[in-house]
Amino acid sequence: MERDNAIFDTLQLSYIIYDGQDSFERRRVLKSMVESDPLMSNIDRDYEHHSDRYLRALKKGERLLEILNQVIISFFRFFSSYFHQI
Repeated sequence: MERDNAIFDTLQLSYIIYDGQDSFERRRVLKSMVESDPLMSNIDRDYEHHSDRYLRALKKGERLLEILNQVIISFFRFFSSYFHQI
C-alpha cells in the first residue's frame, strides 16, 4: 500500500538496492522458489516437539542449499551459453 503512494518508482529503487535489474530478478525468483516449497512452510510449527523443530530446521537448510544450487547452476549455464555465442 505504501509503495503505491510513493512519489518515485519503487521498482527502480529496488534495482538500485539489489545491484541492478538482473540481480533483483534472480532474488525474486529465488524468493518465490523458497516460498512455494512446502517444506519451508511454518504451519503447525507451534505444535511440534523441540526435537522435531530441530530436524525440520535442518531439512529446511538442506532444501535451501538445493534450491540455491539449482539457481546457481542455471545462472552459470545461462552465462556460459551466452559467452560461447560471443
